[in-house]
Amino acid sequence: MRTTEIKRLALTGGPCSGKTSARAMLQQNLQNFGCRVLFVPEAATLMFESGIVIGDVIAKADLYYAFQKQLLLAQMTHEDLVMRYAELYPEDNIVVISDRGLMDGMAYMNHDDFMSMISDLNLALADIRDRRYYAVYHLVSAADGAERSYNFNNAVRYESVDEARAQDVKTRNAWVGHPRLRIVPNIVRDNGVEISLAFDKKMDILLKTVCRDVGMPEPYRVQRKYLVQPDFDPSTLLNHVHISACDITQKYLVSHNPFLERRLRYRSQADCFGSRSTMAIYTEKVIDPVSFGYIEKERIITMREARALDLDADPNAGEVHKKRFSFAWDHQYFQLDAFMDYGGSLRILEVELTHSQYAQIPIIPSFIPVINDITSDKRYSNAALARFGIPK
Repeated sequence: MRTTEIKRLALTGGPCSGKTSARAMLQQNLQNFGCRVLFVPEAATLMFESGIVIGDVIAKADLYYAFQKQLLLAQMTHEDLVMRYAELYPEDNIVVISDRGLMDGMAYMNHDDFMSMISDLNLALADIRDRRYYAVYHLVSAADGAERSYNFNNAVRYESVDEARAQDVKTRNAWVGHPRLRIVPNIVRDNGVEISLAFDKKMDILLKTVCRDVGMPEPYRVQRKYLVQPDFDPSTLLNHVHISACDITQKYLVSHNPFLERRLRYRSQADCFGSRSTMAIYTEKVIDPVSFGYIEKERIITMREARALDLDADPNAGEVHKKRFSFAWDHQYFQLDAFMDYGGSLRILEVELTHSQYAQIPIIPSFIPVINDITSDKRYSNAALARFGIPK
């Protein structure tokens, strides 16, 4: 019987982002930490290495659609095979890393064509993005912030620097909406000053972030929270960024430890065809009362398990209902929560710092009217809102 959860991760990014080097680095270091590491190679690279000419494929729309469909199926089949192999080692702590994930195809297709394709395959967006991968790591292309390092050494790389930069954005946007999208940049800020990262520092950020997600002994997660003007219309975000929206219902469960928070979350999202998919997530969060950082253990559970946990709901806490708008901006991943309770007047912006050794103060988008930083104000935690309502 398996004693630990198999964590499936997706490693993605634009052209010349460092994925090949990241793969070798992660394998060596995670194995040193006691993990069995399994990799799923990129299906597109395997196809091109077999003799398929990308120019011939792109030239014909019907051929390109069929190619992308077979590419997705090949990636999915290979990932599933590796996951079944991982099950043969029930005592091992196993991490499965996919070189690109199923959503990467959206970056190379028209959005509606991609959604139509997965519908033809009887797949839902939540199935191939949120449920499938525990976390996603987007390595920013060297074309964005490390232009001098951009090269054409890869036999299947044909993009110019400008094309690579544009492709990087498309790839990142394809994953916006995943609850654990981590953006690994080439540039960070320290007190407002831009710092170009050496490649080894970029890899160090990636390693620390992966270790944290798979349960290695790494630093606490640090999240900054900001109160937003109550009349701000989240739909205006579309004027500035690509967004993904979902509906969230949170219930807090009985806990006898004041620094342990137990939470049940239902996350519902509709696709462009009107169908809606809901998944249940159980979370245990251990909070550091000094730094406000936290260690979080989270897993997707079945609806049957969720109904059982419903019986453990804290009688002193109400449900929290909110619509979450996720977006990437300036190499940071933001989540804007518009609460449906409290007269619909509460808006909170969150950004998680994945490289806190460089940037403790994130840059807030100018198109969001922030009132003040509420990171240290416990009254605005979701748990406090569930128990006491909106602060007066």
